[in-house]
Amino acid sequence: ESEHNYGKHQPQPQQQQQQQQLQQQHASPVLDGVRRRSKLHYMVESGRWVCDVCGRTYNRGDSLAHHRSIHRGDTICPICQTVFTRKYTMRCHMVNVHGVK
Repeated sequence: ESEHNYGKHQPQPQQQQQQQQLQQQHASPVLDGVRRRSKLHYMVESGRWVCDVCGRTYNRGDSLAHHRSIHRGDTICPICQTVFTRKYTMRCHMVNVHGVK
C-alpha cells in the first residue's frame, strides 16, 4: 500500500495570502452588499459556503441562499409547524398529510 500525502492538497500559507490579495483586488461593493444582506459567509480556507444560523455547508452560494429560506420560516403548516419555502408546497402537504381540502 502506498501512503497518501494529504498535506500536499492543503493550501500553503503563501497560496492563501495570494488568494486573499486577489479577492481584495476584485472586491465588488455590490457583491459585498448582497452577501451582507443575505448573511452569506464564504469560507476562503475550505472554499465552501456556510449557513450562519445552523452551520450547514454548501459548495455554491445559490444553494446556501435557497437553504436560508428555511430559517426565515416563510410558510409554516398551522397543524404540525413544518416549515416550507413555498405556499404551494405547504398546500400540497396540507392535502396529502392532513387531509385538508
